[in-house]
Amino acid sequence: MLPRVLVGVPYVGQVAGAFYQSVVGLLQEHHRKTLDLDVVAVPNAAVHLARDMLVRHFLRGGHDYLVMIDSDQVFHPDCVPRLVSWAVPYVSAMIVTRVGKPVPVAYAYERFEDGPDGGKHYYAPLSEEVWAYLSQYDPADWRLPGATGVLSRNPPHEPRMGDIPDEVRRGLDTALLACDGVGTGMVCLSQECAQRLDPGPGDRYFDWEHGGEDLSFSRRILKAGYTGFDPAFLDGHYTAGERREPGIFMDRGCLVGHLTYYARGSVDLEHYLRSGRFQTTDADAEGAQALAAELEAEEAAVQEALR
Repeated sequence: MLPRVLVGVPYVGQVAGAFYQSVVGLLQEHHRKTLDLDVVAVPNAAVHLARDMLVRHFLRGGHDYLVMIDSDQVFHPDCVPRLVSWAVPYVSAMIVTRVGKPVPVAYAYERFEDGPDGGKHYYAPLSEEVWAYLSQYDPADWRLPGATGVLSRNPPHEPRMGDIPDEVRRGLDTALLACDGVGTGMVCLSQECAQRLDPGPGDRYFDWEHGGEDLSFSRRILKAGYTGFDPAFLDGHYTAGERREPGIFMDRGCLVGHLTYYARGSVDLEHYLRSGRFQTTDADAEGAQALAAELEAEEAAVQEALR
């Protein structure tokens, strides 16, 4: 029996044609072949309310997984089956931020600072962990047209990134990176995980508290009894001590493009990180710095267009 998957699309305003093409490609390649797919689009004036409606529909509909995809993403047909195949509580694709520095939308929790507005949660992006993993593949594997694709589960060679901390190196044999928080550009939520979540006194699964609906939803998952970022997570299990069930992941080998006027993705991440302290072992930093300067200029144009 094929896994029953609800593909949910929350959106505000217009939807890009490239996104429609991605959805059509998914249905053509995988509907009733590898997955039993249903697609539902939920428009709303506020995206967190649309997400909330999708989760509630998922809880009532009897599907095994909800794959929520924002309408500013482009993705390979194999991305959705790849996320579903992990059979974990909550996993995102590898997406970089749409504006600003192109860092991966996967985070480790740092601290909470109380304040008059209710306080603020602070997170650090797991850039080192993501780039070290990608650097195990030949550049031709992930420098893909449209910034999207799926890498093989077994990395073919040693990382090209130099000076890798031991705790990062120990986790490089699996694409799954345990996180404290991930973005909701493309995420796969299991029915079991959704059933365990408490919407809280406001009766909402998504809200805007403390940094947006993406990270607040991740915090709900952790409150349900799952664990997040931990360097000790290896090969699908924890290697030391008695721990709760891991719950939040990024699939570092499932590459999705984040639309601005082009699809931002792993190439942008590489150029940005190699222009800084995450140098590779093949002594090509000078070219990376030039490419990073081009990306900075392109980003300035995007920011100007969005004003």
